[in-house]
Amino acid sequence: MPIYKAPLEDLRFLFDDIFQIDRYDTLPGFSDASADVREAFLAEAAKLAENVLQPLNRAGETSVHLARLQTASATVMELPAEAL
Repeated sequence: MPIYKAPLEDLRFLFDDIFQIDRYDTLPGFSDASADVREAFLAEAAKLAENVLQPLNRAGETSVHLARLQTASATVMELPAEAL
């Protein structure tokens, strides 16, 4: 199974160097998103992507019929129990 590693360094570069997110600290709602809060958020989002979403991708790739359109309704595969 392929291993997915979230691009945290790239995201940090975008937030800090490209978007310069610290400029927005004075706006309402942004003052709560300090650098340590953003870092914790990115770390948890990376865990979600690596440990939950990536295995679901594998389950979807091994299924033969993911969805089938039948007269204006769709039939979709069931998620495995570990995804819930």
